[in-house]
Amino acid sequence: MKKIVGLAVSLTMLLCTAAPAYAKTTYNVTRLAGTDRYATSIKIASSFKTGNLQNIILASGRDFPDALSGSVLSKKYNAPILLLNDSTDNNSDVFEYIKDHLNSSGNIYVLGGDSSISEDILDHIKEMGYENANFTRLGGSNRFGTNKYIINSLKVTNGTPIVLANGWGFPDALSISSIAASKGYPIFLVNTDSLPSETRDLISSIEPSKVYVIGGQASVSETAVDELKSQLPYLNDDNIERLGGATRYDTSMSICKNFSFNSNTAILANGKNFPDALSGSALAAKLNAPIILTDGSDISNQKSFIDEKNYRNIYLLGGLGSVDLPVEYLLKSPSAVPQTEKDYVNNLKDYCESYENETYNTADELNETYTNATNTMSELDSASSAEEMQQYLDQMIQVLTTGSSYLTTYKNNLTTFRDDVSKLSVPEGLEPLNKQYIDSINKQINAVNQSIGYTNSCIEILNSIKDGIAEKDQNKIETGSQKLQNLSNEMNDIADVQNSNSGIYDLYVRLTDALNNLNQE
Repeated sequence: MKKIVGLAVSLTMLLCTAAPAYAKTTYNVTRLAGTDRYATSIKIASSFKTGNLQNIILASGRDFPDALSGSVLSKKYNAPILLLNDSTDNNSDVFEYIKDHLNSSGNIYVLGGDSSISEDILDHIKEMGYENANFTRLGGSNRFGTNKYIINSLKVTNGTPIVLANGWGFPDALSISSIAASKGYPIFLVNTDSLPSETRDLISSIEPSKVYVIGGQASVSETAVDELKSQLPYLNDDNIERLGGATRYDTSMSICKNFSFNSNTAILANGKNFPDALSGSALAAKLNAPIILTDGSDISNQKSFIDEKNYRNIYLLGGLGSVDLPVEYLLKSPSAVPQTEKDYVNNLKDYCESYENETYNTADELNETYTNATNTMSELDSASSAEEMQQYLDQMIQVLTTGSSYLTTYKNNLTTFRDDVSKLSVPEGLEPLNKQYIDSINKQINAVNQSIGYTNSCIEILNSIKDGIAEKDQNKIETGSQKLQNLSNEMNDIADVQNSNSGIYDLYVRLTDALNNLNQE
């Protein structure tokens, strides 16, 4: 019971957390999201072009290297990037998209080797009516080999500027992908401290007039840059430009501020979740739009940049787990959010508050119960006769029975909240909010059930000890005392209710921030 007492204080502190304030400039906001990375890639592809396609690009959705260079290829062939799972059985939605949109004699560019996208998957596509399609696999023995194949297919002319980005992490290459694609600059993936042997000669053959190094020293070190200078002596600090920052988000902003994007659109993607941004790089390249990386919740720096550039349209890549609702509502006009959605968010916030009130009241009751139990235990320890011991045991049993009653009422009320929320009509895309509430309530109910079980076991043991005293059965008393000690040890191992149920606190803050952002003047 004691573990529940601290809930109210922590909740109050969280509820007092204020969201940052920004000037409210609104945009046409479109979220492109599916149930997973593969469904999201289809959503993005569907926004890429209406009608039939002549070209598509296939990349593995399980890892990022193969698709990192794909944005430039996408721009060249006006092709969306579709992410594939590892087996034929898991790609039915992608196959359906291909069948509905790709011409039967179209071109299919496959990024990566057989371990990325198997021949079985390609055979299945052929059996769908694409026997006459042109399949081009651009894959090497590793990420750098695949990078070389992709760049070779671009037929880059001599003197074209190039981009160097770390091949072992995705954020930097993604941030530069749309501007590189729009300008036709190939993206070379490199090691932190060296140029890969697979592409070293290819860089020399292009004889780039300028080199953009993406990220700080931890991404592409000066050692790698010095190797490039040694290989191409005409390169110097005047034609090698580093675009980086302290974080991946700072690097993204540095890129956005360095180049002029001839577009009225910007694209927001999560900087820690590569699949959505990989698919979105094709859309960004097509629209000549910057890809702006965010942590999904704080866009203070990004919002200032977006406002300055007077973009009209903003695409959010991925669901709430990628770009959260407060970010979406900060960018949207209140009139752009359906009333049914506003009602749902307000209702769910009210249920969070109902949970808070119920938990606070129960914590008060249990705090009093815990104090009474502590006082009774002190009196029990000082009992001088069997009669006094039985009297204090009766008092303790009554205190614990009262506590068990409080816990049972609390559990029943939480169950009602859960059932009510499960019946709410949830707007499309907001299902994770409902799930978070229900999952969190269920965790709390399970924790309370544990507490009820331990409390009732304690009552049973105390009754047994009381009987042992009445019967002068020393063995029963000692057995009961040992059981009580064991139970006490087990109770110390109960998961902290407060920690296990932080989900509702987090949800309340998210919903509050979202509504505050939406209603900003």
